[in-house]
Amino acid sequence: MAETYDYFKRVQSPSWLIKHIETLINEAQTKKSTSFVLYAAFEIRNLIEMISYELILMSSEKALWDEIEKTAKGKQGIRKSNNEYKTLKYRYQAFSEALGKLANLNIKAFDYKKAEELENHLGEYVHTYTYSQANMDFDSVFIQNGLIKVEESLTFVKSYFVQDNDNYNFGVLNFSTLTGEYKTEFDKWKTGISTDTEILYKSLVEINKKEPLVII
Repeated sequence: MAETYDYFKRVQSPSWLIKHIETLINEAQTKKSTSFVLYAAFEIRNLIEMISYELILMSSEKALWDEIEKTAKGKQGIRKSNNEYKTLKYRYQAFSEALGKLANLNIKAFDYKKAEELENHLGEYVHTYTYSQANMDFDSVFIQNGLIKVEESLTFVKSYFVQDNDNYNFGVLNFSTLTGEYKTEFDKWKTGISTDTEILYKSLVEINKKEPLVII
């Protein structure tokens, strides 16, 4: 059950953050407030980073979480963690989605490349100290473009989540749990050149006939 949204009581969950960002966008448009646009840019960027971080944790052994957290807190921490664990790379995400489909788990591949692109654009609205007063006018091109980018980012995030009433769910495979032919198929997929996920899924279906999938 989703928590009740309270503007003044912050909750570290996607459902609260989405409602908060929607509230900030509405306030920005209603009151023609530049500050609310900047707050919304910060919050949606934070949510995208949260998703990336949580996915890396989900895909890793719990014994590694302290080290992942430590790395993530540093400069470009998410990128460094992903370079090490690969979780957010396309082939890992595509394999996770295909195996999730086989197990009737409604999880989607996260488009980290698009997420990084959005984060970079949103960064202009988080670090605004070099911009002139004219740029801070609500009707300026800069702020209006920022509002568009916030709404685009929110649409991107909401399309990734699997919504269940007011809850927003997401997930990823813990790749370290792969064994047998599933691991062999994953290793082949990682180093291959094909991007045909339907062929990948059919291969997993055939493996499942011989080696029934068990999700831990």
